[in-house]
Amino acid sequence: MNDKIIQGLMPEESSEDFSLARTINITYTPNKILIFLLLLVLLGTIGWGFYTGQNLFQSISSGILQLFFVFFCWAIGRELDPDHDYAAFFGIPLLFLPLTMIQGNVFVLLWFLISLRLINQTTGKKTTSTDIIFFVFLTLFSAFLSSAILLLPLAIIIILLSSILPKKQPGLSLLSIPLFPSLILLLLINPDAWSFLNVSPWILIYIAISSALLFLVTTTTDELKKTGDHSLSKLSSKRVQSAQLLCVLSVLIISTFHGNILSVFPVWAAITGIGFYRLIRLIIK
Repeated sequence: MNDKIIQGLMPEESSEDFSLARTINITYTPNKILIFLLLLVLLGTIGWGFYTGQNLFQSISSGILQLFFVFFCWAIGRELDPDHDYAAFFGIPLLFLPLTMIQGNVFVLLWFLISLRLINQTTGKKTTSTDIIFFVFLTLFSAFLSSAILLLPLAIIIILLSSILPKKQPGLSLLSIPLFPSLILLLLINPDAWSFLNVSPWILIYIAISSALLFLVTTTTDELKKTGDHSLSKLSSKRVQSAQLLCVLSVLIISTFHGNILSVFPVWAAITGIGFYRLIRLIIK
């Protein structure tokens, strides 16, 4: 049966459906490892909470948060390097260092995950207006809770989307226009949301190394073998490379200008992990 016939048998998707959700196939070996790891993290963190004197509620809350951070680290790593199933696991150990354990902002991490899927289209579906509207609201919500600077990379992402989608959609770029006055408004409401280079030299060194590792991944990303979840077409290397570059740009902006690397540390852990994995593969070859 050829590809066109198979595509014809696939259910037709509405152009207004939300297209950025991905399911986890529990029969797939890497996903089995992930589920086992998440259960281990949950139980281990709860047990550690009891050991350090936390009450039941605090221990369970810590376990659930750490589970989310591990999941987001893995999921973001999968979006950054979709061709290598195990690369996403390499950054997870960094989340268990004394200063990084149970550190992160769930909404900001979700923002990164959705932004990557908007660009690389690993779901195999075209971007819809529902996706963009959801992303805009997620950004505004995250900005009010954490950092107004998120609006800047958002505008860049939307403008880039309008130029790289198969069919140009100039209407998408227009959505970025109200974000700039929103940025000013948020800064007026919370002027402390902007602090320039409020990071230590050691953090800057780590950021530089991780950014260099992602640059290595980007420059060595060629034709991809993986297809989208709902498509028979191979993923676009240009889209994946664009997602990689936009990810490091966004996380750099948040970490340096906002001065809070811990709120996005699972993203940095994912970047470091896939970069280290790619470096090992290049050395072995």
